[in-house]
Amino acid sequence: MVYIKTSRSYRLDKTTKYPNRSFEKHLDINDIQAGDIVIGTLPIHIAEQVCAKKATFYFLSVNVSQEQRGQELTSEQLVQQGCSIQPYYIQKL
Repeated sequence: MVYIKTSRSYRLDKTTKYPNRSFEKHLDINDIQAGDIVIGTLPIHIAEQVCAKKATFYFLSVNVSQEQRGQELTSEQLVQQGCSIQPYYIQKL
């Protein structure tokens, strides 16, 4: 299953052809299983839990100006500003 956490991630990733893709306003860590993919911006401790379950975590790297904070950006704005989806492995030390 592919879980997309934020609407920005969904808009930036809407051209990707993932089967079983689900947009989630709230990610329930108990639903995540090994082999799942989670895309979005998550608190670091939640991202670590995703990785600990052997799921793949892709972080939505959003480059926004101070004026744009709190606003929904279009997919065109995300692309223009160089936003990207990058894989990360998070491990608690």
